[in-house]
Amino acid sequence: KDFSEQLRDGVGRFLGDYFFTCSLIEFADIIADNVYGPVYMYYFTMRSTANPWPKWMGVMHGYEIEYAFGQPLARPSLYDKNYLETEQHFAAYIQQLWADFCTTGAPAPYWPKYNRIERKALVLGEESIKGDHRILVDVHGSYCRLIDEGKTVAGQGNCGLLFDFAVLRFPKNEHIKKK
Repeated sequence: KDFSEQLRDGVGRFLGDYFFTCSLIEFADIIADNVYGPVYMYYFTMRSTANPWPKWMGVMHGYEIEYAFGQPLARPSLYDKNYLETEQHFAAYIQQLWADFCTTGAPAPYWPKYNRIERKALVLGEESIKGDHRILVDVHGSYCRLIDEGKTVAGQGNCGLLFDFAVLRFPKNEHIKKK
């Protein structure tokens, strides 16, 4: 990727973490500490071929809902026919997880309970239907800690530190392409 694509992707990830992911993790920490019963977290990575947004935007918040409601099974014409079978299997897999959670209180034996120390999350993606149950530990923790540190610095009126960082990171404006 060239620099402009890296910058675009980095800004997109930062905004997603800042406005959604880090707040969700903070909420999960509070719930895990204060609610009786287990808490489960997942990290969704399955990109729908029915998604109208550009691929560089990745998987967006809420796109697991179409699988939970069986959209690839009910409306197959919306999906890429070369990938439809995978999306249908994934929809059935997600529906089974949600049904098991609703009936038993536990979505799957391989899905770890969430706690604020380890912050484990099950990755739900194409690999899931192949039996690969990848677990993330401290999901987005380093990013969220960095964002919290930035909020603290900005809140103290130390924006000069942010300027110093920018000058050190991009000396002599080398990041700006000359026409």
